[in-house]
Amino acid sequence: TSSALYARRTLAETRWDAALSKLNDWDFFISAALCARTIATVESIAYRWRQHAGERIVNTSSFLKNANEFFRILEKLELALRAQGTMTRPRELRLAQYLYKELRGAYRFDPDLGRRKLAHILELDPDFAPRDEEMSQLFRALGRLIPLHPLLTAYGTARRLADRITTVPRQNK
Repeated sequence: TSSALYARRTLAETRWDAALSKLNDWDFFISAALCARTIATVESIAYRWRQHAGERIVNTSSFLKNANEFFRILEKLELALRAQGTMTRPRELRLAQYLYKELRGAYRFDPDLGRRKLAHILELDPDFAPRDEEMSQLFRALGRLIPLHPLLTAYGTARRLADRITTVPRQNK
């Protein structure tokens, strides 16, 4: 989406959520795709993306804001596809995978949000299993042995504990 071209009509008809602070570009791309009559892709590299050290979200409020915006955009997409009558089974399965992308973090910073989103994922796909590329090797191995909800609950608890340990100041002796 970083090197997309749009028909003038699509740009004129596209509306997106200006209240979003971090993901407004992603919301725009999805809104434009919903307005577009056709979408074409070119199978070549059009840009390179580089992530610099220190660009990762690590504080709770920033992460939760990002996750909530991500979930809000996906909810808007789902509602639009259902309203258009174009929510197909493959789209439900793909939407479940997209929701999963923020799920581990939601369990880490807001377990209730994590549980609600997992319930929605399982509504979309009762046989949900994260794709291998969306899981670390350890998570993938554990995911074969433990059901997803207990695994995510344990992950969130362990990460919250690790966060507390790393943020406790050391006392000088």
